[in-house]
Amino acid sequence: MALEQKLTLKQTLQLRMTPQLRQAIKILQLTKPELETMITDELCQNPMLEEKEASETAPAEQASRTGDLEKSESETPEAATPDHDHEADNLSQIDWAEYLERQG
Repeated sequence: MALEQKLTLKQTLQLRMTPQLRQAIKILQLTKPELETMITDELCQNPMLEEKEASETAPAEQASRTGDLEKSESETPEAATPDHDHEADNLSQIDWAEYLERQG
């Protein structure tokens, strides 16, 4: 009668439905009116929650939350124009024939 030792390794993958995951799935399935109703109900039930108005959030915070890459209202397209014009002036001042002679 021989004694032997074995070592085995078993790898498994499981998805656990945490309360946060369940809540996220439930919220994502709601329409906008249903979501507004749910938020109102939660605000009434939990006195520690406060509703934050959209005007109270900073534009940068709103852009980071929504993933918007648009420029904020304070940034104007004219702000980028002078740099572009400056580059164009530099390019027009280059003597291309001399540049090509140096490279060749």
